[in-house]
Amino acid sequence: MAGIIDEIGLVEIINKQLGTDKKEIVSPGVIIKAIIINGLGFISRSL
Repeated sequence: MAGIIDEIGLVEIINKQLGTDKKEIVSPGVIIKAIIINGLGFISRSL
């Protein structure tokens, strides 16, 4: 699933729409990617 998200460029699309801040450690796109993967059950631990 992570490969598909990377392939379609979802992280970059989200970051472009929401913008980024230099103070951010994790970008909004990466957070959404983690939520999607976690929600689909690919990670055994919850966020």
